[in-house]
Parts: sequence; C-alpha cells; structure tokens
Amino acid sequence: MLGNDIQIKQLVGVGDVHLSFQPDQRVYCLIGENGIGKTKCLEALFSTVFIHNKFFYK
Repeated sequence: MLGNDIQIKQLVGVGDVHLSFQPDQRVYCLIGENGIGKTKCLEALFSTVFIHNKFFYK
C-alpha cells in the first residue's frame, strides 16, 4: 500500500490533488467527469511508484 493519504502538488493541467485511501479496502475507483484529471492522477502515481523508484530498476 502506498499510504493512507497522497498529495500531488501542481499536477499539470489539474493543480493540487489530495487522494485519501481507507486501509481496509483492497479496490479503489476514481470516478468523475471527463477532463478533471483522473488519468493524470493515475499516471503520476504510476510514475512515482514504478519509474522513479530505484527498486524496480534491478
């Protein structure tokens, strides 16, 4: 698990984002209107966890 709360500051085209997760949940769903930044949030999380994390370069 990444953490209970994630803050992304100055996400391009979106601004500041705050995501809260419940530790007892296993599945999460981002729901919202088109163009509000759902995909950009997921891309930022993916980039942070899998691209910028040196653990995955091995």
